[in-house]
Amino acid sequence: MVLNRDWASLPTDLLCLMLPHLFLGDIKRFHNVFRSWQLTTTSSVQSLVLKFIGNDNTRCKHFHPLYKSPYSMYIPELFGAVPRFCKDGWLLMSRGERSMFFFNPFTKALINMPDLRVRVLEKPHRQPDPPDPFLSHERNFLVKCNGELLSVSLSFMGKSISVSKLDSVEITWHKVDSLGDQMLFVSNTSSLSAKGVVQGMENKIYLPKIHGKCGVFYSLASRLFQTFGNDFSCKDWYGTGELLSCCWIEPKADTPHSKEELNWFEDALVNLGVE
Repeated sequence: MVLNRDWASLPTDLLCLMLPHLFLGDIKRFHNVFRSWQLTTTSSVQSLVLKFIGNDNTRCKHFHPLYKSPYSMYIPELFGAVPRFCKDGWLLMSRGERSMFFFNPFTKALINMPDLRVRVLEKPHRQPDPPDPFLSHERNFLVKCNGELLSVSLSFMGKSISVSKLDSVEITWHKVDSLGDQMLFVSNTSSLSAKGVVQGMENKIYLPKIHGKCGVFYSLASRLFQTFGNDFSCKDWYGTGELLSCCWIEPKADTPHSKEELNWFEDALVNLGVE
């Protein structure tokens, strides 16, 4: 007996449960199965992905914490550009010393910015080491998580790592021993948080580092640097590689943008009388 299944008429609630468990190329294929599936969106994601722009500045590799091999995309619009910030699926990119633009790698939408009157630095000028031991770590990242501000502090080679929460009333920092069901994603360009929807991904800090082809994370439960794709497990990140021209980005559904939406910045400058 052959059952006739109308896959195109699957309930939207069921499709929304499936989508968070797919990764980039699979998300695109998911939306191409049926026209009715193209409208399926979800506010929860399995994980953010680490977007790394290669040496030729056109081929981007996306590292997912759960997968061993990266997903590669050819994006000629990013030739010669460097990521500076990322939010809601949009990249803020710089090209040269004064050119800036916004780019959405999932929709290929682009918003050009006027040339800057100041020079873009490759990295911030180093400030004198502060006396406060909390601020004397090699790296510090600020992350908003569940409406609170967290600080992730990393020492040299990851020999020590700590998470603190800001008490906005007393203006003091308190140590955090567990993230609960939350995940933190930190890098020099973007630091974000998300709720873990896949068991085992929660209570971890995901870093812009790889071991082999696998993304490296720090587990607050085991107090070790580990990966999901191999047996790497260490008290520091010795033996790992760092991706420099990268940022954490949240995969978004292909939402089209009108010409008016993409030209909002130019229109604002005209209204202000700025050329």
